[in-house]
Amino acid sequence: MLHHFRPGTRSRVPDRPGTRSRVQDRAGTRSRVQDRPGPIPQASRDQFGGFYIIFSRGVQFDVETYRPRAVLTITHNHSDHVADFGTLLLRTWQSGHNGLIQCFGPPPAKQMIKSYMDYMQWDIKLRIKEENRPKFDSIFNINEINSNTLVYKDNNLSVDCLKVPHGGANPSYAYRFKIGDKKIVFSGDTSKSEELIKFAKNSDYLIHEVLNIEGVDAIIKATYPGNNAFRRHIIEAHTSMKEVGEIATKAKVKNLILNHLVPTASSTFDKPQKWRAGVSENFNGKIIVGRDLLKINL
Repeated sequence: MLHHFRPGTRSRVPDRPGTRSRVQDRAGTRSRVQDRPGPIPQASRDQFGGFYIIFSRGVQFDVETYRPRAVLTITHNHSDHVADFGTLLLRTWQSGHNGLIQCFGPPPAKQMIKSYMDYMQWDIKLRIKEENRPKFDSIFNINEINSNTLVYKDNNLSVDCLKVPHGGANPSYAYRFKIGDKKIVFSGDTSKSEELIKFAKNSDYLIHEVLNIEGVDAIIKATYPGNNAFRRHIIEAHTSMKEVGEIATKAKVKNLILNHLVPTASSTFDKPQKWRAGVSENFNGKIIVGRDLLKINL
């Protein structure tokens, strides 16, 4: 089972300033008990073989079993991908998670969590004192990634990563998950990458970001009118619909899932038929447009 989440932190054309998506609002208020991770605002949970894999953006592959261990992967350090990194860990700790969460991402991941712990030390210390909780940093381990490498491996799952181009956000990573005979590749934020095509070769699912270039001016108008540097970044650091189709075709993927849709929540541009039409010009395989709480049987 595959669950796809579209968090409310991507580039979007808001209905009004400060608007958040319903998924984000619900995630920010929902509580969890037992050994399940706590509320996950602005991030999505992925579960493979009983392990939770947390992307800064992503897809959830469900199985029926659960073991209270987790792998958390960060693609890059833009704020819309890591703003709730510390909060996710803290709320998971507060919800009684058992087991060590292995966190992987580019530097300065360690410093980010250290700073977050300083920021939240009043709450952390009080809960340890009054609620007899374990030390907050006893439930996670931060592993910084500096190159293409094998991130994680056990009898059921292997995860490796690849550097991808994303403007000045260097390094940025794509991740590949191998579960049995299935291969799932998550592009992260990236412009078109020949290396990613090789990385995703013959994958069962390629989850790739996508940009509708026609919608870029709407983003600029709604955020920073006249900001040509921002406009240039959006176009040069992301992957157009045409390019995503080319990538999926060259990689010979079985299924293409469109993720991190730019622009998001636009009544003009964020329409499933528009995304499919733009990508299918260069890809004739199965195209799935990500939406809130989408489920797909693997």
